[in-house]
Amino acid sequence: MKISDLTSYLQNVAPLSLQEDYDNAGLLIGDPSRECTGVLCTLDVTEEVVEEAIRKKCNCIVAHHPLIFRGLKRITGNTQVERTVIAAIKNDVAIFAAHTNLDNIINGVNGKIADKLGLKNRKVIEPKSQVLQKLFTFVPPAGLDKVRDALFAAGAGDISNYSECSFTFPGTGTFKPGEGTNPYSGTVGERQDEQEIKLEVILPAYKRNAVLQALFRAHPYEEVAYDLVNLENEHEGTGAGLIGEIEAVSEQAFLTILNRNFNNSTIRHTPFTGKTVKRVAVCGGAGRHAGDSGRYRRQGHATDSREGGTHHDDSQGGRGRTAADGSGNRRCREGAGHHLAANGGERSIVDDQVVVFEVQRAGGVDAQVIHDGDAGGASIGGNVYRAAAGDGER
Repeated sequence: MKISDLTSYLQNVAPLSLQEDYDNAGLLIGDPSRECTGVLCTLDVTEEVVEEAIRKKCNCIVAHHPLIFRGLKRITGNTQVERTVIAAIKNDVAIFAAHTNLDNIINGVNGKIADKLGLKNRKVIEPKSQVLQKLFTFVPPAGLDKVRDALFAAGAGDISNYSECSFTFPGTGTFKPGEGTNPYSGTVGERQDEQEIKLEVILPAYKRNAVLQALFRAHPYEEVAYDLVNLENEHEGTGAGLIGEIEAVSEQAFLTILNRNFNNSTIRHTPFTGKTVKRVAVCGGAGRHAGDSGRYRRQGHATDSREGGTHHDDSQGGRGRTAADGSGNRRCREGAGHHLAANGGERSIVDDQVVVFEVQRAGGVDAQVIHDGDAGGASIGGNVYRAAAGDGER
């Protein structure tokens, strides 16, 4: 297997087109044509991680955070990032990052957090727009089923929880085959009137190439007529945060669930409201975009759960991490990552805390568990829940 085979698979799972405009996901260092000898997965790429990859004979590192977040004007070894880049290049270690593109897919970071909480009836909190396209094509009736089935198999036709969605309308097309053509019907040099079916399907833009290739293979015409139009519609399968439901429990019981399922012994939270917890919103990453959008309030009454205690620092010097403590103060810890994905869950490696705080409670959202700890300006107060013996404490 070549490195390009691995990166193509990862990009198919979490397309690079879904990353935020400030991000730098993808293959950052390395020759994609080289054979892959092994893969090391990590949250952040450091000099120590590169050394570990070399010891384990892995010539590819897959990370969540991009090593090169902004442009490097020089590579002289003066910063940790520069030294890590030098080490990777000197030892032919490729580095690939899946960051906000992994945050923005429904089965990505948020999906794994939701899995740990057992959330049902999940919806994306802030769906992305300008992700969908509509394909129009024109097919003779005899070839309609073959073409439509091929488009569905390639990933077109999904609308929310419905699949194989399409629209057809009969009409008449005209064409005049030129010299050297091999028309499906008609005669070279003569205009042909052909009964055709106009077929419409929706597809995610990142599946465009696969869908078009399927169209060209299945369509009976030598030259396929089609239109592809960008849509402003929101795509419910991509975007920031997830909201879902659990069996109604008390706030104390919910904190116990967080402690047990995420292997944390300490949880900071806002004052209890006395309400039960049923609808839960989770947000991997800093969550600032979703929190500012007001969509939590529009989703109805929910407990918003974002897990952890750190915010990714995009500065090139030092690669430190900033964490918010329970009083709303901030502190930095050199080289600490924000969360480690392990066994489908998230574990804080800054201070082993899950932060729970209220956001717009009057509008319907009760609390939040943060996966990348920036509280979006809200103070979480000093309330602390500590696990009792046998309550999931490590």
